[in-house]
Amino acid sequence: MRLFGVCRKNVRYLHFFGRYAREIYNKCYGRGFARYNTRYGALVTTVINHRKRGDEMSDYKPYERKTYYYETDQMSIIHHANYIRWFEEARIDFLERIGIPYDEMERRGLLIPVLGVSCKYKKAFRYGDTFRICMKIQDFKGVKFSVTYEVYHKESGQLHATGTSEHGFVDSNLMPVNIKKIYPDIYECFVSAISDEK
Repeated sequence: MRLFGVCRKNVRYLHFFGRYAREIYNKCYGRGFARYNTRYGALVTTVINHRKRGDEMSDYKPYERKTYYYETDQMSIIHHANYIRWFEEARIDFLERIGIPYDEMERRGLLIPVLGVSCKYKKAFRYGDTFRICMKIQDFKGVKFSVTYEVYHKESGQLHATGTSEHGFVDSNLMPVNIKKIYPDIYECFVSAISDEK
């Protein structure tokens, strides 16, 4: 079951209970139809995907952008603290690309706080350089997960930094949540994205 993002198979039957059902249907790629089941309060959707084979990975591109002037320090290189911000930018971009924007998750009461983060610096970036971050989800079990990062210079292809971060799923009261049970649609999006990375 996949409610957000690319529907991988030719036909998907999507079930979602709650007031976000119609909004979520509109986010699905492809053409299809929907009927509302008033007895169960569920939107049952059939989505036909017309993407060509090989297009599935088009949504999982590395995150990249140019460095900003305000990110430099007195040595005229990018200050080390900005790499941690870049990791967050890459995570937010990743969620957007797989079809579960973070603001949508917040509206549904799901948060992903950082439990730990680290970065190893190998080579400095300067103002105007374009960096590219390749990230990968690790140890995902529906309650916690970790992310690994590799930061490259886009033009030279040199590895400039590596990093890791650990995260957990919590509700609005900051209590741990097992998304496999509470948010199965979001769980399936993560599982599908992780399988695409392999």
